[in-house]
Amino acid sequence: MSTQISLKLSKEMLEKARRIIKLRGYYNLQEFIREIMREKLFEEEDLFRASMTSLAKDWESVEDEKAWSHLQ
Repeated sequence: MSTQISLKLSKEMLEKARRIIKLRGYYNLQEFIREIMREKLFEEEDLFRASMTSLAKDWESVEDEKAWSHLQ
């Protein structure tokens, strides 16, 4: 299922988008916007997962356990 939305763009944003659409061979503005959203949504999700994984690894050190043990 899909949902239709309405989007207002400044004249400058629309002109820039049209130039990129033409340069990169997008079919239309809708395809371009969907692609940008996909990139941003999945990029954010991947960055979040990576940062959480990194934090979890950093937190597992013996030094950290000793430093925080008084809070348990």
